[in-house]
Amino acid sequence: ERLTLREARRRPPGAGEVEVEVEACGLNFIDVMKAMGIYPDSRDDLSALGLECAGRVVGVGPGVEGLKVGDEVVAAAAACFGSFVTTSAAFVAPKPAHLGFDEAATIPMSFMTVVYALQHQGRARRGERILIHAASGGTGLAAIQVAQALGMEIFATAGSPEKREYLRSLGVTHLMDSRGLSFAEEVMALTKGEGVDLVLNSLAGEAIAKNFEVLAPYGRMLEIGKRDIYQNSHLGLSPFRKSLTYVAVDLAGMVKDRPALYSELLHEVMQLAAAGTIKPLERRVIPVADIEGAFRLMAQAKHIGKIVVTMRDRTVPIAAAQAAAGDLRADRTYLITGGLGGLGLSLAHWMVGKGARHLALMGRSGASEGAKAAIQGMEEAGAQVMVLRADVAERAEVDAALRAITERMPPLAGIVHAAGVLADRTALQMDAASFHKATAPKVLGAWNLHTLTVEAADRPLDFFVMYSSVASLLGSPGQGNYAAGNAFLDALAHHRQQRGLHGLSINWGPFSEVGLAAMEAGRGERLSHRGLGSLTPAEGEQVLERLLRQPAVAQVGVLLLNARRWLEFYPNTSSPKLWSELLAEREGATARAPETSALLEALERAEPAKRPGLLEGYLGEQIARVLRMGSARLDRRTAFSSAGMDSLMSLELKNRLEASLGLRLSSTLLFTYPHLASLAEHLLGLLCPGEAGPAEQAGGGDSSRAQALQDLTTQQAEMLLEAKLASLEEHE
Repeated sequence: ERLTLREARRRPPGAGEVEVEVEACGLNFIDVMKAMGIYPDSRDDLSALGLECAGRVVGVGPGVEGLKVGDEVVAAAAACFGSFVTTSAAFVAPKPAHLGFDEAATIPMSFMTVVYALQHQGRARRGERILIHAASGGTGLAAIQVAQALGMEIFATAGSPEKREYLRSLGVTHLMDSRGLSFAEEVMALTKGEGVDLVLNSLAGEAIAKNFEVLAPYGRMLEIGKRDIYQNSHLGLSPFRKSLTYVAVDLAGMVKDRPALYSELLHEVMQLAAAGTIKPLERRVIPVADIEGAFRLMAQAKHIGKIVVTMRDRTVPIAAAQAAAGDLRADRTYLITGGLGGLGLSLAHWMVGKGARHLALMGRSGASEGAKAAIQGMEEAGAQVMVLRADVAERAEVDAALRAITERMPPLAGIVHAAGVLADRTALQMDAASFHKATAPKVLGAWNLHTLTVEAADRPLDFFVMYSSVASLLGSPGQGNYAAGNAFLDALAHHRQQRGLHGLSINWGPFSEVGLAAMEAGRGERLSHRGLGSLTPAEGEQVLERLLRQPAVAQVGVLLLNARRWLEFYPNTSSPKLWSELLAEREGATARAPETSALLEALERAEPAKRPGLLEGYLGEQIARVLRMGSARLDRRTAFSSAGMDSLMSLELKNRLEASLGLRLSSTLLFTYPHLASLAEHLLGLLCPGEAGPAEQAGGGDSSRAQALQDLTTQQAEMLLEAKLASLEEHE
């Protein structure tokens, strides 16, 4: 329910690009995972929702052939959930004239996935047998169309009698339940022990092994699910004695890694649609005004076919645009100091992806072979990259670098000062040389960039960002010099803002893959053990984009911090006010919403015997909101799973309770406390220590809780066990 339609700036198409006015957008499960914060691929922009749309061309960039303003088209591109989307012309194809916009929006992703899986990789042939899992979804229905056109014998699974009945109406006769593992025995019985030639799989866990059991010799397993791959699940090789083929199909990765193939697939599919060989999928059309309902319907998997969101709704409320001072412009240049190291190159790559087309990368030692390869990739993506070999601490070298940018590049619009050097010494061992080595890039470098750009009237900047460190916030043993240098960056940011200039100092925590902490073996692991986790470059880039788009602030700390554990290692740390606020928030003692405050006050005033009922009433309301049902319908001893709560709903309820009650809760909360009574008893023990019932105090549960745990599916039990083992490892 926190999805918001917000005013956004349109981006004019560049070379080889077109701008499309969106009429209808197909919703995919990847969008739901991004919205829930559980999408595992860090290469993706998690705020870019929508993978496919239909609309009309309203802008054409230089070099585009075959498309013109006014053409009705489909696009398989990122960030389609908007009034307009600008993307590569290669990812746009003409819309068949006989199809409406909502019909056309059902086609790209589902049929591209199926055509690539079945025909390009699976080599499907007439007369072969295919097992299609979750066949009532968009991809499943597309697979049925393609398999029927090829003359294949179809076996299919679906999750409800209604869905299986719908598949039967399409002519599919071999139907099984996708929510269990009995499909394997049924398939083998129907085929008299021979099995099937292809499996299009989206199931996870034990179903993987069952799929290999039903494959005939020389069969092909086509994997479109992601969970087992990202979890690095183990796969035995014994089934491959049958000369099987296992193929992972990932179009979200293909658009980045093989864009030409992605484009070919789109045009192949749309040609099939134009010829009538494939037809629009069964769909549920939802206006953008009910975007929450569309995402929730997808999350609950209660629909058949595709969910299509129509974007043309002039009555829907639109929130004001966020500040866009940090928008990257194709006609400006951006300078990154430390730009030839891992962190700088990662940032440069991100900037190119966000529309920057002119970058100046400054480093003391010039470009390494790895840096040259990264720069070549940026240039192939359409960017001009200038390498500046200069020491940012030397004023004359910085001045020469800025003059080179002025002479050979578009006007300078932004600076990210990310240069840094470590020279660790304890205070007693510190000498002038080691102090200067760590502080010079920070202090002199930042001051050179500041004064030289302020002095030059022709160098107004959209942003001036300095990569500071958490060392200047929390302190860091043996890094007094490094902490001092970063403290100067923090002060300079405040100074610039007082002068009416943009200035932002970010006190970053350590990065996991690049940067100074990653260069020293074991440093990140040691910091994590002490409570300071590592950020991925992608996480840092997402935060940077958010900070650039918000009203100007001078200094922000960005870190993954377990404050309690950090204080256990450093009990005499400074900044008591900072720590008191963090710890108060950790304990849920910060100001709460009126609804929650009223609940906690009522619990405090109530007699102990009445507190469980009060809390159960509140929990019933929250659970009812998640399930979209009346709270009166939920029996306190009914298992959540029986009431229709799935894993995504469990995550939503956990997030709701954490936010409203100020508690940190386990990801296995609803597996461990599987109905309202046991959940209320557990939470009451957290909110009112000493109030837990006998079962909670004993660390066990009542008989119904034990029975509910026994009723867990194998998949749920595995998830519970994994979470418990992770918890034990964390404590160790």
